[in-house]
Amino acid sequence: MMWMLLRLACCLVVLAAAPAWAESLTLKDDHPQRYVVKKGDTLWDIAARFLEEPWRWPEIWRVNPQIHNPHLIHPGDVVVLTFEDGRPRLRLQRETGPRVVRLRPEVRRIPLEVAQTRLPMETIRPFFAHEGILAPGDLARAGRLVGSDDDRIILGPGDRIYAADLLPGARIYQVFRPGRRFFDPDSGELLGREAVHLGEARLEQAGDPAVLRILSARREILPGDRLLPLEQAHVASELIPRLPDRPLDGRILDVLEGVSRIGQYQVVVLDLGERDGAEPGQVLGVYQRPGVLAMAAEDGEPLSLPEQRVGRVMIFRTYDRLSYALVTEAMRELRVNDRIQAHP
Repeated sequence: MMWMLLRLACCLVVLAAAPAWAESLTLKDDHPQRYVVKKGDTLWDIAARFLEEPWRWPEIWRVNPQIHNPHLIHPGDVVVLTFEDGRPRLRLQRETGPRVVRLRPEVRRIPLEVAQTRLPMETIRPFFAHEGILAPGDLARAGRLVGSDDDRIILGPGDRIYAADLLPGARIYQVFRPGRRFFDPDSGELLGREAVHLGEARLEQAGDPAVLRILSARREILPGDRLLPLEQAHVASELIPRLPDRPLDGRILDVLEGVSRIGQYQVVVLDLGERDGAEPGQVLGVYQRPGVLAMAAEDGEPLSLPEQRVGRVMIFRTYDRLSYALVTEAMRELRVNDRIQAHP
């Protein structure tokens, strides 16, 4: 009888040991001692049955180079929980023999269409297609909507418009309105600016002014709005939740939708970008300092309480100096200026 082989997701190169700054692994209270692999299981799914933080899967699986085809497991194989020096390990025991072998580390890739059952992808999908952040200097290069055929103030799909100083070389342009500015909390340096997506327009006649026709509008378009060549963001077909491979330290700069209280599944802006090592899929902790103790030590000075982790975020889109992240966990209200660290 032929086995139905289960090919796990693409293998990544990972360190066998946890980062030095990572906290100890925590098993779920209701974790099993043994688990029988089913068709469709991945190492992420299996790790999630045992770990509170399944994105830390590399710390519980280990490489055994002597296993033939270690990137394959079979429905019916038995995963057994063991301990080495007090640390949990998952080992694979095949029904075809009594030997216990170790699994090769594999990553759980989450396709966007599948991930909707795990994360509210409808919340972040617009940021892949439309919403974005302007780097310093981008606004100065953008064209300006200077008018329309009949001098109407509010414009929409089908309207013909005129734009001055339009960057050449594109056929489709994004119509946007400059939004909030994001500054470095410490230095005050401008890191970027929100580009509020209004719609798209197609070039009909080059020149200055150029002639365009509005193809779509998500909200009203007004004279004075800006235009840049439309660059569709690369939509990764998969999100790979994982710990960063090095410490990161930043802050929440803003929360979308103009609210001051931040909860689960809201989108926040972080002052961490590609130059800092931020990547889509990275899971980071959110930290707050509770306050100070009025009663102090012998010198009479109040004592500051240590920072405590109050939530987690997952980065899903990055720019040079900034990134968008989804709040995946909030144990209390999160706030702008809360610290973000790769110490989840």
